[in-house]
Amino acid sequence: MTGLRTTFKLKTIFAFLCFFAMGQSCIIINENEYRTLTPQHAERIVGFDTALLNREWPPGEQHLIEVNKKDIDFITQQSAITWIKLWRPFCASETCENLALYAMVAENHPDLTFMLVSETYGLKDITKKFRQSNFKLPAYVLKDSTYGHKMTPARKKFIAELGHEQPLQPQFLNTDFLFIKDSLIFAGKDLVMKLDSVLNTSISK
Repeated sequence: MTGLRTTFKLKTIFAFLCFFAMGQSCIIINENEYRTLTPQHAERIVGFDTALLNREWPPGEQHLIEVNKKDIDFITQQSAITWIKLWRPFCASETCENLALYAMVAENHPDLTFMLVSETYGLKDITKKFRQSNFKLPAYVLKDSTYGHKMTPARKKFIAELGHEQPLQPQFLNTDFLFIKDSLIFAGKDLVMKLDSVLNTSISK
């Protein structure tokens, strides 16, 4: 009987530890990795600087340029067309990994500024995917001091700001945002397949 009680206690403790570990993993997964930046990676986080916007980087050596709505407003006012793509570096889908495709499409439109905006500070994943895709454009990240550590609230706040506080639905499918000057003309997903038609329709109006 004593042996059964001991076994039961051990199983209970083991289950609790597993549950606790899973909980910790969820906390980490749902955060933007700002609080776990290594000193080496922290050196690659920089504030918004117009001198960095048109620079071409060796793939994987990009600094992460922190941005908030004020910075986005500056860029959209200076650019004829701005394409903002919200991106989660740990995502394994083709749309998250094939970054070269976005850069290639952007290059076909000289008036277009393409902004890949990461939802995390995960430079390990970012560096790997930039090198794999030979991605040379600047890299941006949602500014932690503005949007906080949690990805979902940060995403909601940023999307609401892009829509000038108007609800953009469905919020969790919106990854692409296209502006002509500071007017939002498209909010949705898979813009890479729709860019020409969206631009042609909007410009011809």
